Amino acid sequence: MSCEIPCTFASLTITNITCTATEGRASGFRLSGGVNNTFTDVHINNILKSAGEHAYGVHIRGCENAKFTLSDITGARIGVYVEDLLKTEGWADNFYATGIVIRFSNIYGNTEWGILNNVEIPVDARLNWWGRPSGPYHPTLNPWGKGDPVSDNVKFKPWLPLPVPT
Repeated sequence: MSCEIPCTFASLTITNITCTATEGRASGFRLSGGVNNTFTDVHINNILKSAGEHAYGVHIRGCENAKFTLSDITGARIGVYVEDLLKTEGWADNFYATGIVIRFSNIYGNTEWGILNNVEIPVDARLNWWGRPSGPYHPTLNPWGKGDPVSDNVKFKPWLPLPVPT
């Protein structure tokens, strides 16, 4: 099932859901413009099979205070993609991605990025498993990391040396 949470939700809690891409969808789980939403035990997998070029496991667009815990994000081109929603792109107002937290989750087996943060505000992705005990790869902050790569503006230290049971 492909999952999309529209802009209107606030203080939503979702627990125990599995999302895979459906034909023509670019993400397994897409969250747009929500505020104070919590997601626990979310399983995102095998997005590459049908999503094509974008193939985001989790696509966070202009959300405030979204929190993921005890989740698996695997099998996408980009495990988690974070971006703002701007008026210049046709939205009625600007929505900024802030307060994004991913903890005690497994982010691994994504072909290009574990997390690609396209905004200046850091994503808090500490205490996650990145597929290898050496943590995620980052060219300057963890060049010896063999796990899924992370972009700039991703807080990933400390990471977990073993997978999280989910």
